[in-house]
Amino acid sequence: MPVTQLTAPHEPFKSAATLPGPLSAAAARLRGCSTGRPTQVRSEVRRRSLPPKPSPRLANLSPEQGPAACQTSVLPPRLLGVRAAGAYLGISPFTVRNMIRDGRLHVVRVPGLTRVLIDRLDLDQLIEGWKAT
Repeated sequence: MPVTQLTAPHEPFKSAATLPGPLSAAAARLRGCSTGRPTQVRSEVRRRSLPPKPSPRLANLSPEQGPAACQTSVLPPRLLGVRAAGAYLGISPFTVRNMIRDGRLHVVRVPGLTRVLIDRLDLDQLIEGWKAT
């Protein structure tokens, strides 16, 4: 299929002034840009150029305490969800649910929550039982 040309080879190219109304305005807007599209600044570039905001928890600490004071007060969670328990054991969350259904793993029910939680100590005992066999 032949490609049709907008202008015949013998006709000179129409300038922006000779184009119809909306086209002349668009041609005038795009004439200054080399690619024909306005440049956009990516959000990552803007985020990198801003200085990092200090954490409100770290702002109240003295220079002697530093970030280590906040890190020592954080405890790992004792109750884990099904997905986190699967990651802890190195197995699939579906396998964890099957173990709960079979009774090999006990569930902690917190009043008012519908989420299934598993004690990390029970997971450790399960691992110890796997070692013995």
